[in-house]
Amino acid sequence: MNNKLKKLLPFYKGYAKMSRITPITPIKYLLHLIGLYNRNLYWYKPKTHHVGSPKKIYVGKNSSVGRDYNFFQAMGGIYIGNYVRFATNVALLTNNHDVYNQSINHPKPIIIHDYCWIGMNASILPGVELGPRTIVATGAVVNKSFPEGFCILGGVPAKVVKKLDPNLFNENDYIKEFNKYGYLEVDEVERNPEKFLHKYLDPNYFHVVDGKIQLKKEIIC
Repeated sequence: MNNKLKKLLPFYKGYAKMSRITPITPIKYLLHLIGLYNRNLYWYKPKTHHVGSPKKIYVGKNSSVGRDYNFFQAMGGIYIGNYVRFATNVALLTNNHDVYNQSINHPKPIIIHDYCWIGMNASILPGVELGPRTIVATGAVVNKSFPEGFCILGGVPAKVVKKLDPNLFNENDYIKEFNKYGYLEVDEVERNPEKFLHKYLDPNYFHVVDGKIQLKKEIIC
């Protein structure tokens, strides 16, 4: 059935690539098309992936974030750029409790720029910004920003264990046949980003600048 759907439905091939193929995968896809499955998300989320405040999460082009047992707590807002990869059991935590009164919250956003790779069991804490092509090693706890990017982070707390040479990085390696924003075609998002924003994201957290979705500056601060 999966092979037949790939031929009959043009978007199913992309969905199947992002999803773990099971006997009910075609059913999930058809339910998604009619708005009865993951209707608040435009990207794939398995049952074991917990998402809090989904409209405060932006996921860029061809980013694979829907992995089992991940935990995205987006009270402070989460921005994930293009071509980002997540392993399983990753935690993105945008809120901390006050150290004197845990009923008081201190939300801060997380920003993950293009081409990053987040390893298994990694945790990224509130207020962290990762620059392009930052690799977070397995089990690392990132509690501060590394906006310059092109590095490998490891340890608790995370620190730079290796710097990467930007001259050895080729963006063209990431431009593949499969190129979507989650389930959505590129043109569907980029032709009218305002419409996309108001349908899938929280306008209090995101806005469109020069045709691109960005976190609002007041949220970042």
